[in-house]
Amino acid sequence: LAGTWYLHLVADNAGTELLMDLALVDYLLCQDLVEEVQVHVKPHPFFVSDAMAEDVWAGLTALEAAGGSGRELAERLRTQILRGDLQLRSHWYYGTSLFYFQLPDDLRELLTGADLVIAKGDVNYRRLLGDAHWPPPTPFAQVTGYFPARLVTLRTLKAEIIVGLRP
Repeated sequence: LAGTWYLHLVADNAGTELLMDLALVDYLLCQDLVEEVQVHVKPHPFFVSDAMAEDVWAGLTALEAAGGSGRELAERLRTQILRGDLQLRSHWYYGTSLFYFQLPDDLRELLTGADLVIAKGDVNYRRLLGDAHWPPPTPFAQVTGYFPARLVTLRTLKAEIIVGLRP
């Protein structure tokens, strides 16, 4: 990747999944593939497993307690947070059932500055599609063309809502 890249990762679940997200963020930062990463977490759980800022801190504490490479990862992540290379973000919007086409202006403006947004989880995917049943061959870019930045979604298929499939 040439130039400076700003990545936003909209987290999904706490626990192991969040720790794997942080390991990915660490890799991208350590390899100079991105300049800055903003990890978006919920202000409070919408579903019981939703990732919040306190889950990040609890995860780092658990990694430190594990010792070895876990401790090293936690130390790098804490340093990245202190330097501002890794930022934790939360917004009231993430704790609602609003769709992404209903983004509040301040969050839309923040995401507009991203070179790439990774939206994790089935709920974020469904919110991007308006939780509507599109014909499966409908292109993802057509449905999410309103989104203010380049977008990738990662999800485990838990609902029948899906787009971008070949006929």
